[in-house]
Amino acid sequence: MKTVDTFTATIYVGLKEGYSGAEQSIEDVETLCQEYCDGAGLGITITPLKFVYTKGSENGCAVDLINYPRFPSDNETIKEHAVSIARILLEELGQLRLSVVCSDKTYLLERDSPVESI
Repeated sequence: MKTVDTFTATIYVGLKEGYSGAEQSIEDVETLCQEYCDGAGLGITITPLKFVYTKGSENGCAVDLINYPRFPSDNETIKEHAVSIARILLEELGQLRLSVVCSDKTYLLERDSPVESI
C-alpha cells in the first residue's frame, strides 16, 4: 500500500461568460483540461455543479487535483498545476474571476488583475 501526505486543490469555475454572456459547456472544460493533462502528464476530476448567489445562479464545475499516491507530487507542484489550469479556464471560458481552493489557502484569480506567483 502506498501513501502520501494529503494535499488537494479544487478550481471552481462558472460556465456563463461574464455576467450575462453565453453559457459554455462542461465538455468545453473537459477539452481544455484534457489538453493540459496530456501535456503535463496529470490526472484530474471534473464534477458539474450549480452556483447559487444573490439574485442569480449558474451552472459550473469543480476541477479537482490531489496528491495521488501512484504518482506522488509536492504541494507546490499541485498548486502550480491548479493555478495554470485556472488561468486557462479563466481566459478560454470568458470568466471574470474564479477560485482555486487548496488545502492550505484559497486564491481568487481575476481577469483584469496582474498575474502573481503563488
